[in-house]
Amino acid sequence: MEKNGLTLEARNDGRLRVDKDQNDDASMGSAEAKCVDLLPDVASAAPAPGAFVAKVRKFSACVRENGFSEYPDPDPTTGDVDVSGHQAEKFKTPEFALTAKKCSRAWTPARSSSSTPTP
Repeated sequence: MEKNGLTLEARNDGRLRVDKDQNDDASMGSAEAKCVDLLPDVASAAPAPGAFVAKVRKFSACVRENGFSEYPDPDPTTGDVDVSGHQAEKFKTPEFALTAKKCSRAWTPARSSSSTPTP
């Protein structure tokens, strides 16, 4: 993210995060779109709690309602969203990153930080 022009800050645990006070939404959306390939593969994910899967379904519906009609529903067991193949490029744009951010504000996942839905 820093290589794509964002200012980072250290959390209390020493890990870095994007400083939302120092970066605008457009810059964050652009950097997120450029870094999406660096997200870890969650192919071997454990089953997700039903409430989490329901929240990811709502996220997917929100994304579709906001201009990305081909965005898929999550896997009913893991909650993972598969946006690979020919669709992947559509979801690596700053426009998608902004839509994902907007739709993410509507919910907070109940899973650990190591397993998040892949927009």
